Amino acid sequence: MQRRKSKDSLTVPGSVNRNGQRVVGCLRDDANNQLAKVYEVTCTLCAYSYAAYGSDLWQRKCPGCQDGSERLPKS
Repeated sequence: MQRRKSKDSLTVPGSVNRNGQRVVGCLRDDANNQLAKVYEVTCTLCAYSYAAYGSDLWQRKCPGCQDGSERLPKS
């Protein structure tokens, strides 16, 4: 029986979700939500780099080549 990755394990730098989005690292805590962190993510298919909330990493699609939702500001 194969174990599924937990959604929390996708916040570890180097993790890749099912859509080929790789976590580079944590950029910051979100000012509007103390529990949300913003991560830098890079698409392994087209190398597009963007920011995303940690809670969304498991399902993120690239805004550059997969019609993913717009990116957050990195700073």
